[in-house]
Amino acid sequence: MPVAEVVNPGGERACVLVHGLPGDAQQMRPWLRPLGELGATVLVELPDCGSSADELDLDPELLVQDLAQVVENLAPKPTTVVGLSLGAWAAARLASGAGPAHLRGLVLLAGFAKLTAEHARSYQELAGALAEGRM
Repeated sequence: MPVAEVVNPGGERACVLVHGLPGDAQQMRPWLRPLGELGATVLVELPDCGSSADELDLDPELLVQDLAQVVENLAPKPTTVVGLSLGAWAAARLASGAGPAHLRGLVLLAGFAKLTAEHARSYQELAGALAEGRM
């Protein structure tokens, strides 16, 4: 399960922020202030990124299941998911499936339509190369 931080628990609505690759939850911090005025905000750190960098589990379908758990457990109110890149893909998949009933909106930034396990491994390799300074 991804690491999730409830930054602002208040409000009648919630906004869940999901970063892209390569990157971590810090990519979404600039959004906290403007979105925090609208309600609760939750930062999600995807597996094998940032503070969860040792998990090595970037299975596309598990990402969607993990995001559903975060939305269900940490944002149990009308929720908008803001996703960047891989986060946008996961948010779109969540909304297109049997996502939480209280999911009310999506903001998709630089998303894409398809992600296979092979694509995920390529993204993971790219992120590792960037982190190690090989690129």
